[in-house]
Amino acid sequence: MASAEAPAPTMLSSLEGFVMEQVLMEDKRTKFAALLGKFPGSSTPDLPAVVRLSARALPEQGQLPAFFAVTALTNVMLNNVYSKYVGHPAAPHGGLNVDIVYPASAKDISRNTEQTYHMVRETPAMHAAVVAPHIAAQPQSRIQWVLNILDKQAETERIVFEDPHPQTGFIILPDQKWDQTQSQQLYCTAITVQRGLTSLRQLTGEHLPLLKNILDKGCQALTDKFGVSRDELRVYLHYLPSYFHLHVHFVHLKSQGFGNEAGKAVLLQDVIDNMETFGGDCYSRMTLNITLGEEDELWKKLKAWDGGEAAAKKQKLDSTTQ
Repeated sequence: MASAEAPAPTMLSSLEGFVMEQVLMEDKRTKFAALLGKFPGSSTPDLPAVVRLSARALPEQGQLPAFFAVTALTNVMLNNVYSKYVGHPAAPHGGLNVDIVYPASAKDISRNTEQTYHMVRETPAMHAAVVAPHIAAQPQSRIQWVLNILDKQAETERIVFEDPHPQTGFIILPDQKWDQTQSQQLYCTAITVQRGLTSLRQLTGEHLPLLKNILDKGCQALTDKFGVSRDELRVYLHYLPSYFHLHVHFVHLKSQGFGNEAGKAVLLQDVIDNMETFGGDCYSRMTLNITLGEEDELWKKLKAWDGGEAAAKKQKLDSTTQ
């Protein structure tokens, strides 16, 4: 899917103008649904939108169009292509959270689509040959919403804590998945002030002060703000992350389903300990387990990779012809 120029963010008052085309994912156990559709009455009617609903009670699929027409929205956050709302549907429907990605990229659509997942052992060679070029090819527009936060162009009122130091600084905000109504569901994200760091693989010994600062000051800030003690928090990085600007997740131990499973989450304290024990560059030398869905473009690239055999054969052929 070709990328499109993002329209200026628009604050909605209802979902009446949303036309659903497909249910990407539905989980009746957690009362969650991800929908693909368009806003035909907007200035960019042909661009796709992903609408995520999490509710106490979702209507049946056939009732959704009528449901949109009677659901008023109160804006919580507006930043680039991402916006978050609290929905107020008419009775008998309960309250719900509404997250909108518009326009939605192919990546936004795939990550919200029901699919089969696979555990992949990413070797350093695999990372260098396939994963690193994949990360480098991501357009800056994919993290524009992060840059907006760092540049104080969006979400300034949501900042919980800020350390502006250019090398060790970070900003903490509530994650979009947390509605801030219950401290035992706490989910916050720390975004590094330092730019250019994309993932765990790039970390070296020189980044230890940054990681320790995030862990220590981040936990203290959440204790001060929300009354949650450090030993009630699970603090981790994702590998692979969902976006490529270094960030750290702070999640209450009683919260579940926020990507804190094995094959995705790596505890920040473990990262620090490993770097101090095995060398600051250990994560560039390790084989790491990652989880990928079959709709992910990186999964398709890894399936097509031959493990470097073609390059080795070419090198051998070139050496025999000299």
